[in-house]
Amino acid sequence: RHHTLAGQSYPELPCTIMINHREDGYEIDTAPDRLDIGLVHHWLSTDAFWALGRSRETVEQSVRASLNFGVYDPSGAQVAYARVVTDLATFAWLCDVYVAPTAA
Repeated sequence: RHHTLAGQSYPELPCTIMINHREDGYEIDTAPDRLDIGLVHHWLSTDAFWALGRSRETVEQSVRASLNFGVYDPSGAQVAYARVVTDLATFAWLCDVYVAPTAA
């Protein structure tokens, strides 16, 4: 299976897409097609001290090469993001963790 991001197709990482539906209505989803890349880029490049000024191209490339986690509120709006860089066997690095200040 392939995903499309910014008009480019890339292969899905060889792991299962996970969706976690919580009792409070929030969802955690690893489907990259669901991510609001513009919003993630905005969060990281303007509010995350470790990524200030990061280009959209860099964000898109990092999404393509990572296992991504989006958190969505009960209305379906994305309220958080994180990604994992991993070999899917023995190593995983959690990075770019961001929760919108407006998230409840």
